[in-house]
Amino acid sequence: MLPGVQAVAAVSALPYGRHARFSEFGLLGANSQPGRPPVAQIQAVSPDYFRALHIPLRAGRLLGDRDRLSAVLSEEAARGWWPSGPIGQQIRLGARWLTIVGVVGGVKASVMDRAPRPTVYVPYAEFPEPGMDIAIRCAGDPLALAAPVRSAVKAVDPEQPVADLMTLERMRRNEAIGLTYAAALMSVFGFIALALSCIGVYGMTAYLVSERTHEIGVRMALGAAGPSVLGMIFRQGARAVLAGIALGLLLALALARVLAAIIWGVRATDPGAFTAIPLLLISAAALAIYLPARRAVRIDPLTALRHE
Repeated sequence: MLPGVQAVAAVSALPYGRHARFSEFGLLGANSQPGRPPVAQIQAVSPDYFRALHIPLRAGRLLGDRDRLSAVLSEEAARGWWPSGPIGQQIRLGARWLTIVGVVGGVKASVMDRAPRPTVYVPYAEFPEPGMDIAIRCAGDPLALAAPVRSAVKAVDPEQPVADLMTLERMRRNEAIGLTYAAALMSVFGFIALALSCIGVYGMTAYLVSERTHEIGVRMALGAAGPSVLGMIFRQGARAVLAGIALGLLLALALARVLAAIIWGVRATDPGAFTAIPLLLISAAALAIYLPARRAVRIDPLTALRHE
């Protein structure tokens, strides 16, 4: 084994590899819906696969070098079909019956998965695939082993190509690149909409306050102090702004629940968004109230009285 390599394993499809295989299989002694055979991701793996990907063992044991007609389930598959425990039960793949020997933690096969899908792990020696992915866990920078890995494979089989050599994190980013660009584009549109909203709130509030210049002049001429006039304008303006924001939050909460049900990655309650955006709108409204009101308070009362 190369220096720094901790585990090497073969698998039919690594997570985020975009070629996971899902198949129907038969059950014996499990809960299943009549007329609907269960479907799970079928993974042909070598024994070190679970150690290479740090997949924890939940019950029973892992696959060994001598296992042939054995299988290991993910905890999602075990809960769905054997709530009382799957160890010792049997499943049928093709014409062969396999005995379940263990249960392991779930692994998301795709960035589109909200939760790990039910998975059945079988010995790769019994279920060979035309193409297999190789997983290597190592200490330090994994890409530093790229050249030694290519050389090691070439030493075994000079005709065997080594393609798509990358980290698991890079595979995840590659699969999510379309979602990343779409999210960035939506963020730009959202920022533009937020900026327009702030400008609109500022402009409308500033206009309404400026229209009260005559009233401010009357109050100042009758002896009202500037701070008291500012406080009055702020209170009246804040009531309208807060009422509008409260109504908008109620509509946003309802719409967020709808979006969370139909769009992947959207949360019905995002504390950051539901806190930062109202605060930003309140700040824009407060600035819109303060600036024109301050100008009105500073002008001469006689000039304000002549303003219509």
